[in-house]
Amino acid sequence: MINWVSLASRIDHDRPVGRYRRREDTLRALESAVKERPAPTLAQIARRLGYKRTEGLRNVSAEICKQITKNYENSFAPEPFYKGPRPRICEVTKIEAALRESLARQTPESVPKIAVRLGYAHSGPILAEFPDMCRAINAKLADRKKSRLNAMRRTILKALTESPPRPLRELAHRLGYRDKKIIGRYFPELQAALIARREAHRRRDSRQLILKLQSILREQPPPSACTVARRLGLSMNTLRRRFPELYQGIVARRLTHKKNS
Repeated sequence: MINWVSLASRIDHDRPVGRYRRREDTLRALESAVKERPAPTLAQIARRLGYKRTEGLRNVSAEICKQITKNYENSFAPEPFYKGPRPRICEVTKIEAALRESLARQTPESVPKIAVRLGYAHSGPILAEFPDMCRAINAKLADRKKSRLNAMRRTILKALTESPPRPLRELAHRLGYRDKKIIGRYFPELQAALIARREAHRRRDSRQLILKLQSILREQPPPSACTVARRLGLSMNTLRRRFPELYQGIVARRLTHKKNS
């Protein structure tokens, strides 16, 4: 049999008892919460102070509660970009020393690279502080680039006279680059001339090889395809790919000769 009296007393004993907080204490807590960063929500403050809902806080001070809510909403907005003078990232003497050192080199360090090395996101502040030195560095870099491009042009013009013409990738390596696109970027007309010369050389070379292969097809006894490729300085795959009909003729003559011998 259930003892309802005992059960009721136990339930009443386990029920949470609300804590009493003086209005002045709650008000001070709200005023302190207004200054908190990051800004808390009003619900967080209510739970912190032992309130189940936020109505009790609004009864103490509706205006402060509105300010707390506004602070929380404003915490998601971006900060203003400019808040007065920004602190100097690097001392003027250090910037000037870096520029003078770069200018003294045979190949100067560019102003943007100096700016990044000194902690700046871009070269604007350095350009504004030392415009003459920055212009001198840029002029020296421009002269160096012009000299380098002239040397590259002379190398490419010399390559145009070579026979057989070198592949673009090999020529780019000779110029000190890994990517052959560098030739077309600065010298598109010379690249077109190189490609045309290589194509003309390939056609001329193919005609000569065809004449040799036709002559080989009349030889007795017929040589094997492997022997023909070796005599022409080609691999078997290249011989088969570039001259498929003549290759088939060489193989057929060899097989016929073996059957009849």
